Amino acid sequence: MALRIKSPELERRLRADAARRGVSAEQYLRDLVESSLPPEASAPTEETDRPLHEAADVQEWLGAFDAWIGSHPRRDPLPENAFERASFYQEGR
Repeated sequence: MALRIKSPELERRLRADAARRGVSAEQYLRDLVESSLPPEASAPTEETDRPLHEAADVQEWLGAFDAWIGSHPRRDPLPENAFERASFYQEGR
């Protein structure tokens, strides 16, 4: 499949960056596109068909859970009064 870049400025930047890297513009563009695409789906196996909680042993499951926890940003804890019933309502109601 042949694609065209209809932006002279974009093509100039692409060729300049490819030259800095010592590769052809075509190879550089191919590498950019391949690195941006999701991996191809592999043929399903018995292990990939099963959910993690069924397929993984305890250590694998705990490692995946810890990785999931680490993927969330840290937040400051809520102040103690945030859990008081009175803090749920505005004053004067």
